[in-house]
Parts: sequence; structure tokens; C-alpha cells
Amino acid sequence: LESVFPKENETADNESSKKTFWQIADEYLDLKKTQSGFTYRSFNAIINKFKSVIKDDNILLSQITEKHIAKYAKFMRDEGNAASTQNLNWRVIRFVSNYGVAQKYDARPEALHSFKLPSRKTKGHKKKLTKEELEKFAAAPVKPGTIIEQAKDCFLLSVYLRGIRISDMIQLKESHFKKDRLIYLSSKNEKLFDIKLIPEAQAIVNKYKTGKEYLFTFFTWKPDPVKTEGDNNVALADYLIKATSNINTKLTDIAERAGLDKTVRTHIARHTFAKIAADNITDRRVTMALMGHSDLKVHQDYINDVLSTDELDDAVDGLF
Repeated sequence: LESVFPKENETADNESSKKTFWQIADEYLDLKKTQSGFTYRSFNAIINKFKSVIKDDNILLSQITEKHIAKYAKFMRDEGNAASTQNLNWRVIRFVSNYGVAQKYDARPEALHSFKLPSRKTKGHKKKLTKEELEKFAAAPVKPGTIIEQAKDCFLLSVYLRGIRISDMIQLKESHFKKDRLIYLSSKNEKLFDIKLIPEAQAIVNKYKTGKEYLFTFFTWKPDPVKTEGDNNVALADYLIKATSNINTKLTDIAERAGLDKTVRTHIARHTFAKIAADNITDRRVTMALMGHSDLKVHQDYINDVLSTDELDDAVDGLF
């Protein structure tokens, strides 16, 4: 896709024709609305994540500096993103940059394009909780009926429901729960999941299933009937990022109350489930099905990323 746009440093004809990086990104994403919904949602999520880190609504394309790049690179490393995920993020941001230059909205930011992409062979360290740490987290004291209790239960339920992604977790409706099962369609790959509720999950569901539409109160978004489907997708992505950030703030507090020396974020619920499942189930075809992965090699790489650091740490403990 990068080859579609010119790589020379073209400057906008005048200052008034310049658009912010986010305006350029919106225009570029409009082109994606005619492609697959997955491509559009993925690219849009990446741009919104970049915006949440940069925290400058008026930044121009040419104003992206090495400082911005370093900040976002650190954010992705801290999130435990694999090199392949980081690589995709940077490519999408470059696509937007190339589009802005091709449209002569602004000059090419050399700091962004000279930045060396992470090697795809380099694996990211997937942060997770051990079984003991998960038990401490579950035992952390919180006041009943508060939003912080919801955040705690939301994280625990994500683990108990086989590492369900947070974007799906907060959009679960009470109608998705049928007796002792959860049936829902993944927003990432539109795969249908039919999951048996273990007792720990059933207890949380019973606590919040009170006759309302959504299980948790984190999600109240409704599509605007006046807006196009594409604009509503953008609004939904923004909403999910803000809702996730809100939950993450609460999880930090809960982790401190639990006495954990780890930063707990929504995404490590999935890694935590993968770690516990891999420790107890040796058949990778079974863990692959539990995680919802479609390719055995991709799944094996995922599990290796989850387990590798722990295995190396255990191996070196007895050396001396």
C-alpha cells in the first residue's frame, strides 16, 4: 500500500491548506470504508490508539517528531505487543502520512519514515498474572455496588470466559447468556463462540444479570441514526478506547489493594487465561480451540510467547 503514494518530501502549497494529522487520518479511513469491515476497524483502532497516546488534537503531519515516536513505541512495548503488532501499527501510521503528502496537505515527517520498524522475528513479552496472583486479585477488597467492583468483576469474567477480548466483554448483553452458556459473535473476526460458564463465571453473571440490556454499565453507546455507518464505527471505536481506559484506571487501584507488584490492564486477562490453560492442558489443539485461534502455528507462537519468559526464569533459578 505504501507504494501507492509518493515518498518524496512534498510540502503543502500554503499553510491554510494544511490539515491536522487526525483530519488526514479520517479522510484516509474513509477510503477504507469501501474495503472489508475488518480492515477499516483495525486501522481505525490503531489511529485512535495513537491519538490517545500523543494527546494533541491539533498536531500537524509535519510536526510528528522522534519524541512522539518514542512515546508511542514505549506504549506498545509496555502493553506487551508483539513485534508483528507494533510493525502493523507503524505501517498504518505511515500509510496516513503518505496519503497526506500525496494530497499535498503537509510535508513528510522524516522522523516517522526514517524510524526502523521492529523486526517481526522479535517476540513481545506478554504480561499476565499467575494463578496465585489471580487469586490475590480476586480477593482484593472493594466496596459492593461500586464501579470499581464492576471493573474487578469485568477483568475476572474475561479470564473465566476463556480470555474474551475487552471490546467484546463490555458489549455483552444479558441476552447473550443462555442458562449456563455464553453465546456471542466476536467483533474481531465475526466468529461465533459458545462457552460453558464455570461456577466462578456464573456467580459474576448472576450478580449483574438484573433485567437490563448490557451485563455491565461500562457500555451505553448507541449508533447515531443521522450518521453514516462509517462515522458510527469511528464513534464506537473512540467510545471503546475511552471505556477501556476507564476500566484500566480502576484495575491499577485494585492491583495495589491486592498487593501485586504488576500493572494490571484489561488485555492481560487473555494472556492470564492462556498461561493457566497452557500449564494445565498439554494438547495444543485443545488450547487453540479454547482461545479461538484458527491456525495451530499462530496459536503455538502465541503460547510460546506467554510461557517462554517464565520457563527461562525457572531454568536459571537453580543454576547457581
